[in-house]
Amino acid sequence: MPRQKRGILGVKKDPKNQILYFGNNGEEWPSDDSEDSDYLPSDLEDDQPASSKRKKKQGKGKTKKQVIKEDSAKSNSLDICVDLPPLPTEIWLKIFQDVVSFTGPLTFLCRAQKVCSSWKEIAKDPSLWRKVDLTYGWIKQKEETLRWLSENRLSQCQDINLSNWTLSSALSLIAERCPHLQTVNLSHCKKLTPDGVTSLANNCKELQDIDFSDTSITSTSLKELILKRFSELKRIDVSCNKKLTGFTMVLDTIMKCPKLTVLDISTLENVPTYVTIDIEEFQKSCPKLKVLRMGNNRYKGTPKTDEEVEKSAGFPDLEEFNIPDLSGRHTMHNTIVYDVFNRILHKSFKLKVLDIRGRCNESYAVLETIPAADLESLHVGLSSMSYDDPYMGLFLKWRQSLKTIDLSWVQNVELAIQELTSGPSLPLEKIQLTGSNIEYKDLRTLLKKCPKLNYVQLESCRNLVRGIKRLYKDEDINVLKEKIKNLGNI
Repeated sequence: MPRQKRGILGVKKDPKNQILYFGNNGEEWPSDDSEDSDYLPSDLEDDQPASSKRKKKQGKGKTKKQVIKEDSAKSNSLDICVDLPPLPTEIWLKIFQDVVSFTGPLTFLCRAQKVCSSWKEIAKDPSLWRKVDLTYGWIKQKEETLRWLSENRLSQCQDINLSNWTLSSALSLIAERCPHLQTVNLSHCKKLTPDGVTSLANNCKELQDIDFSDTSITSTSLKELILKRFSELKRIDVSCNKKLTGFTMVLDTIMKCPKLTVLDISTLENVPTYVTIDIEEFQKSCPKLKVLRMGNNRYKGTPKTDEEVEKSAGFPDLEEFNIPDLSGRHTMHNTIVYDVFNRILHKSFKLKVLDIRGRCNESYAVLETIPAADLESLHVGLSSMSYDDPYMGLFLKWRQSLKTIDLSWVQNVELAIQELTSGPSLPLEKIQLTGSNIEYKDLRTLLKKCPKLNYVQLESCRNLVRGIKRLYKDEDINVLKEKIKNLGNI
């Protein structure tokens, strides 16, 4: 049966009008006839000779697409290409560097090298591979992959992220081929061998930042690496480690790093009941420390006289101190908490973040020792202490600087809220009130005095009705205000 010469919607095709128009000033869009096998663009149809059969005979042996392509090349109406002078390789390299600085080398360089031979050569430039993140699944996690990358791309690599990889012997390979490494993230890696860590210590002489969180690194390997690279190390993360049986020995080694700015030793297993720290010696050896995280473990300071404590340099640049107990396994005695806090923070005037959740089970007196006047984030939740006399007034000195506060499960929290909202508007942005006994009147005052508030957690608040008790974020804050408004004077 011969093919029906019909267009869209069954309307007979008009060879002189293959464009659909939308309105008088609408843009032209090709009709669905372009999908037909015998369709030719209107620009080319205008150039067709009177006899289409003769044209078809001339094009015998060629597909219609080839005929169209050849005629298009001859048509002056379609000849709109402009020859531009080729850019120098240096310009292309600068463009690639700008792109890589935002997107990273993967997957941009892998795709760019397929465009042309010149781009392929540019994509090989080692300067484009100085910061590589291999954690997103862009490539297969195989040792052969790391071998090829280290031999062909990573000779100048300074920052590599191998989180969640199964390394085995691959770490030694990377360390040997990438001597300029400064930052190495090996968090959650499996099969982390002592030989790999030793190779990292021996070959990467510029190493500054190491992340061994949630790995099986041993105390001996970690101590060896720190001893060889202690003079340049700025950040050490060994949190959530299960095999640091000789942690006290490791801690003594860490305290030899003069440039250390970030230390995370949180949630360690197989450590002593109380980890003893010579706090004053620590402050003397690491004067540039800015972030100290040591949560979910118990610590005590070596005995010192009041005069020795007062003469110590302290941590003058410390901005973040985290020592929460969220494990529920143990409780530090209040006198030990007070001693550690007083000695670590007594000269930390730049402190911005303090996390002591689960620690203040007997007293808020530890807050009285903090000299910082511009604290921005305070986490004192998950404690059984009641905020009441004689601790009233502790939050007043930070009411104009606090942006985040956690008061979850704190008793008599309404007194703290009243204290915080007793003056003009607050810069508070986030507040955690889970399990507290906050009431509607205090909640209204809080929302009124905190115009920048974008996070309110009200789960398990026993004085609120069920429809109110949930998390409110961003635009949901207006929903909370409307709900409370509809409740009237409750």
